[in-house]
Amino acid sequence: MIKYFQNLNIGTKLQIPISLVLIVILGISIQLLQSYTKENSMKMIEKEGIVIAKSTIDSLNMMMLTGSISDPASRELYYKKASLQDGVTKFYAFRTHALNEQYPSTLKSEVIRDKLDQKSIDTKNVVIDIDEKKTKNLRVTLPF
Repeated sequence: MIKYFQNLNIGTKLQIPISLVLIVILGISIQLLQSYTKENSMKMIEKEGIVIAKSTIDSLNMMMLTGSISDPASRELYYKKASLQDGVTKFYAFRTHALNEQYPSTLKSEVIRDKLDQKSIDTKNVVIDIDEKKTKNLRVTLPF
């Protein structure tokens, strides 16, 4: 192998290390670009989730003002419609224990389902969970 390399002309000898360096730089650039693209995509999805959640609270507030929120069928219909939005794989709105004590819900879909729901209530912050292992879903939970 060494003898073969010694027999190459100077131009070829220079091209080999330069090519290797360029391949490494290209590989690193591709990885950085993929990371950047994934990060930006996730930020866009997070923002979209927040927009959907805020739109939901606006719609539910309008239903409250018109009185239709007291009809469980109207709320259920709204939740079904909201779940049909592009990019939404699952949609639900849950009610806090305090709200349920004051205005009991008859819908099973309006319960706090897990620790992420409870965390958003406890911290009064947006909770974002990315499930990359199983379904590659992003979940956005907002307290109101």
